[in-house]
Amino acid sequence: MIYGIDVSSYQKKIDWTKVAATKKVAFVIARVFHSKAPGDYGDDTMFVGNHDACTQAGIPFGVYFYFIVAQSGGKQAEHLLEIADGRFGTLAPVIDVEEGSGAQGWGASADARLANLAACAQRITAALGKPIIYTNQDTWNTYFSGSAQFADYRLWLADPHGSPGKPRYMPRGWKSWTIHQYATGTIDGIDAAVDLDCLNSDNIAVIQAKK
Repeated sequence: MIYGIDVSSYQKKIDWTKVAATKKVAFVIARVFHSKAPGDYGDDTMFVGNHDACTQAGIPFGVYFYFIVAQSGGKQAEHLLEIADGRFGTLAPVIDVEEGSGAQGWGASADARLANLAACAQRITAALGKPIIYTNQDTWNTYFSGSAQFADYRLWLADPHGSPGKPRYMPRGWKSWTIHQYATGTIDGIDAAVDLDCLNSDNIAVIQAKK
């Protein structure tokens, strides 16, 4: 099993040389933006530094952003391309689809949410290759009707209960997961708690970017 972390400005400045020296982090996925409200993308202030230092430290790198159903999926994809500005690393980009933001605007129908997510995913695919979908059982089953529309997309499953590679709950619509976010923990070089992830494989290629 391969282990990694996902980071954002919450972790503040990270000493990526120390992180690499732990030999415990085989991949990193960093936030590019986290929308606060329609039109306010909430660009992550630590993204550029995380990309540059992490890449210099030789750790495989990827990006994610928090998807807001109340905003145009196509525009969110375009914002990702603009703000990341080539700093995508070698891993597939991730669309973070979850509950928990006042900006979500869940009033749309499940079909409308799926259509907006599909527009976002299609634009990213055209530019960078097929993205990974990050979600959890409750969000997907409740707000996307457990749809199987994205069954051929790799799934990053959020089920943080402490047992890596042994998720308790799967959202309907997928038969397997690719990444499991299983806990928060501590890593040398990072002052704040950080999300811990593992792959459903011993090969990093399962999360690499691909057309």
